[in-house]
Amino acid sequence: MYTRSNIRKEQVYNFPINMPRREQKALFLEYLKKSDELRAEPKWYNTLTSNCTTLIFDMVQAINPYQLPKDYRLIASGYLPNYLYDLKALNQTISLKQWYQIAHINPRTENFEQLSDQSSEHFSQIVRQGLPKPK
Repeated sequence: MYTRSNIRKEQVYNFPINMPRREQKALFLEYLKKSDELRAEPKWYNTLTSNCTTLIFDMVQAINPYQLPKDYRLIASGYLPNYLYDLKALNQTISLKQWYQIAHINPRTENFEQLSDQSSEHFSQIVRQGLPKPK
């Protein structure tokens, strides 16, 4: 996140999703498996078919093939939060418009370089400030 928000000055959002602990662990293990596969055999990034959204969708499908319906928002860049909101994977007590406001990390990280604690742990705390806990 730091490279995107503070170096490249891209607009970055952090949307914590509702996911049972068991599935969180399974997804983490799937990430490790995919990382090992990429180490052994690198693959090209493809904005349409193999991007940060579709790869995660495929990993979630690997741990629970019936969990997520296919949707155009999986390949239409920038629409994943809308998709997750409609699936109730995001806290529903907050409107989607409010989600975009509180999930935007750039305002919280813009002065990070001036802080005395520039550790990754501190950055992680800063990007999560003000976000509701997933249910």
